[in-house]
Amino acid sequence: MPRLRQRLEGNEDAQVTFEGARAAARQIADANFRAFALREIAAAQAKAGSNEVADATFSDAVAAARQITIATARASALRVIATAQAKAGRFSDALATVRQIEHASPRIYALGDIVAIQAEARRFSDALATAHQIDRTDVRSEALRNIAAAQAKAGRISDALATARHIELADWHDSALLEVAVAQAAAGRFSDALIVARQIESDDPRACVLRKIAAAQAKAGREDDADATFSDAVIAARRIEHGYRRARVIGEIAAAKAKAGRVEDAAATFADAVAVASQIDVADSRASALGEIATAQAKAGRFSDALATARQIEVSYRRGSALREIAAAQAETGRVEDALALAKVIQQSEGQTAYVRALIAIAEALIGADGSEEEGVEDDARCRIPTLEGIVNY
Repeated sequence: MPRLRQRLEGNEDAQVTFEGARAAARQIADANFRAFALREIAAAQAKAGSNEVADATFSDAVAAARQITIATARASALRVIATAQAKAGRFSDALATVRQIEHASPRIYALGDIVAIQAEARRFSDALATAHQIDRTDVRSEALRNIAAAQAKAGRISDALATARHIELADWHDSALLEVAVAQAAAGRFSDALIVARQIESDDPRACVLRKIAAAQAKAGREDDADATFSDAVIAARRIEHGYRRARVIGEIAAAKAKAGRVEDAAATFADAVAVASQIDVADSRASALGEIATAQAKAGRFSDALATARQIEVSYRRGSALREIAAAQAETGRVEDALALAKVIQQSEGQTAYVRALIAIAEALIGADGSEEEGVEDDARCRIPTLEGIVNY
């Protein structure tokens, strides 16, 4: 940022161009579009380090937003401006903008936006103060979860647990505990991570975090501990009531086992996932679950099993997608002839468009085949928290 500020201060053309943009934006007749344009300019000025000018442009944006005649549109514009101010580090101004939102719901959600940004910036005291201004339980619970997650990632485990204790809704409390346990596992504090994981009430996130801990234990050479934690993860996953999620979570555990070198155990867990997915009543959900399992099997190098799973998919576009992912995985592992042969199968069974998409996937896989494996606590699968608003991924 300092270098960018120096470049701006030394670049008269850039300054003049910003001023020209601001002058042009002020001439926009429609208040909504005028507020949008001024906000975009202010954010760019702030990013360039032109602080005083950015503050003035943000003020112009707020003034334009207040002239919007439709109440919902006015509230939405003010919320977006407040978020932009927070992202630019102008938290006091952002909160002042939020206070100008007349209707409770968008004002509350705007406060939640600001909490998330403050937490990401590690301004935890400010974030907590803002969160306590939120007078709706679900939004406040999510806001506190975001703070706890950021605290955990910053290594402030005690603070994260303290924040989690104030979360009133169980789903968001589970999500906060999940983040704490993952942070502890990443730091090698496996016993502490397991204690926290077992406090998670819902089987779905508990199974996920146990999978993550097990993978971290395996990576650290704690083989017996990893086996025990993987077993606990499967037990939790089998208790998940929703069939689609149960199949997906079991499949993700199988993939983590495969990545941790537990080949035979992974094969049995994959078979368990396929059996669960096959019993899902809704055809598209069943096809989606089987497709995800087939993809995971392919990425684990179990191509024959992946193809067998894909053949069980009855929905054509889901089957084509799964076969395409298998072909890409084959290409990534150097089995290019097999991948191209599978693409031909896709052409015959799913059509020319599916064939073209398969070839693109194979080409992209070949381009990325020499990339290094991403470091992390475990596999790439994310945890899912069921909430009142749907499934939230972490």
